[in-house]
Amino acid sequence: MVDTQTLDALPNAKVGQIIRLVKALVILGNTCDKEGIAHGMGISKKSVPHPLRAAEVMGFINIDGNNVELTELGLEFNEADDDNRRRIFGNQLKRLEPFITMARALERGSLTKEGIMNLVKAKMPKARKWKPSSEDEMFRTIRGWCEFGGLLKEGEDGKYMVV
Repeated sequence: MVDTQTLDALPNAKVGQIIRLVKALVILGNTCDKEGIAHGMGISKKSVPHPLRAAEVMGFINIDGNNVELTELGLEFNEADDDNRRRIFGNQLKRLEPFITMARALERGSLTKEGIMNLVKAKMPKARKWKPSSEDEMFRTIRGWCEFGGLLKEGEDGKYMVV
């Protein structure tokens, strides 16, 4: 049985931010405090919570209070070539709701943006309260994560399908 997790909220972090955080943590000796990571990434400390939470839900880091530590999976992700990095990311998505439900639905056929967002709202009650501008931004995050992880691609008709 795969260990699954339902996300209460989706961190608004791009894949590139997650990769940069993992790389910075490796350079910092695999462990650092949160503010130190912000300095290591060259971003403000106000900008670090979303990438931190994203890396944590992906299993790449552990957070204990103010201390952040790279996991074995995070180290593997850092050392992987592009194809394997995508595979690792996709495998981690496949253990997280709402991505589990999206993958299951995509196996049955293509989905529109609205269809994807309806599934997200079905599995994440907090998503039901997103403003339209937030919903658009979160869709871009979801699409970016899923495209990077090989869960979906956009077809010529504007619908999304399994890769």
